[in-house]
Amino acid sequence: MRTIHLRQPVSRADLARLTGPQASTVSPIIGQLIEEGWVSPGTLGRLPRGRGPTFMGLDEKHVTPAVDLRPGEGNLASIDIHGKIFRRETIQFSSLGTARGRAVPNPTSGPHLTAFRGRPDRCGRRF
Repeated sequence: MRTIHLRQPVSRADLARLTGPQASTVSPIIGQLIEEGWVSPGTLGRLPRGRGPTFMGLDEKHVTPAVDLRPGEGNLASIDIHGKIFRRETIQFSSLGTARGRAVPNPTSGPHLTAFRGRPDRCGRRF
């Protein structure tokens, strides 16, 4: 995944050359990553003869929550697989467990999870 991230778009043959295993080993791994939605096949390359390579890239639909807790405040963000921030929110906390006069937000709901709606978590639950 790291090699795809750093070198995308990259073909299966390029991945085999860059990472060491045989192309016959890389192909089923890439097939599984495509099936799971982590990698997207892209454009077809052209070669003077033979079948052209299919270039791969990371699927950008995946997002993850990022949490940065500090004394007195918390930062919540939604970021994509490349580290691009979609939404960020800072909440100030008092020592009594409230966020400046209001209840501490429920971490399983709210605007910081907008990018996750309809996507399953690791246990198959949907936001």
